[in-house]
Amino acid sequence: MEAWRRAGPLGAQDLELSIEEMLIRLDEFCAMMDMIRSETSLILDDRIPAIKPRVEEMNKIYCQVEKLESFVKMVGHHVSYLEEELIRAESDHMSFPRAISRVLAGAILPVFRQRNSKPGSAYELPTLYRTEDYFPASIRKT
Repeated sequence: MEAWRRAGPLGAQDLELSIEEMLIRLDEFCAMMDMIRSETSLILDDRIPAIKPRVEEMNKIYCQVEKLESFVKMVGHHVSYLEEELIRAESDHMSFPRAISRVLAGAILPVFRQRNSKPGSAYELPTLYRTEDYFPASIRKT
């Protein structure tokens, strides 16, 4: 109180103004704390229970993805094993297809060539594809 009397009328007004400003700021702070408290209770009461089923769904999906990844790895391992076996089998039996192709090329193709290559015969279109049968001559010339 003595500081109040010594400060005089101007000092007392400054002190009152600063106290009023501090009370206004304290009131704003209390309003902000009430808003934060209400938002927190909204989050805890409404949002988190709504999120929980989604989290459980996502965990199930993650488990399925992990199972699929392990399945794909297993299939990839089996495919690579089968490819190795196929390459090994092809290399072991490659001489057999070559022998057959040589026999077929040597025996069948000359017979086929002799039958189709008659001396002096020209290739003729089959009667099916003659355009004269399907289109009149006046249409074709235009």
